[in-house]
Order: sequence, then C-alpha cells, then structure tokens
Amino acid sequence: MTTTVSAYLDDVEQAFLLSPVVRSLQVREREERLQEGFIRLRAVLSNGDLLEAFEFVVATPDALQTLTHCRP
Repeated sequence: MTTTVSAYLDDVEQAFLLSPVVRSLQVREREERLQEGFIRLRAVLSNGDLLEAFEFVVATPDALQTLTHCRP
C-alpha cells in the first residue's frame, strides 16, 4: 500500500507510463504537500485518442483518499 502523497502520485504516473494503450504521456501539472497533492496528465492513446486525467489525493490518519476526474 502506498503511504505518502508523493509515492501515490508517482504510482499514478508510472501506471500511465507502463500502460500498453498509452502512446505518449505529458505531466501537465503536479503539486505535492505533506497532506495532499494532485497530478494532471495528458495521454495520447494507441488509437490516437486523447485522454486528460486529474487526480487529487488527501492523506488521512488511516489511508489516502482520492478524487479522480477523466475527460476523454
């Protein structure tokens, strides 16, 4: 389990980079704080489609909570 905001955002980026359906990836914005952070990505998919994703994560005493927004 990912325990820090920074590590979680690294995992999100890595998942996109390793995906076989992602042709290219651009990190448009990334901000990290001790208790929260976000990443905004733009990916060109293997079929030529564009995927924009934004994920916001907040650290609570027990876990990390996320808010995800994808716009095809």
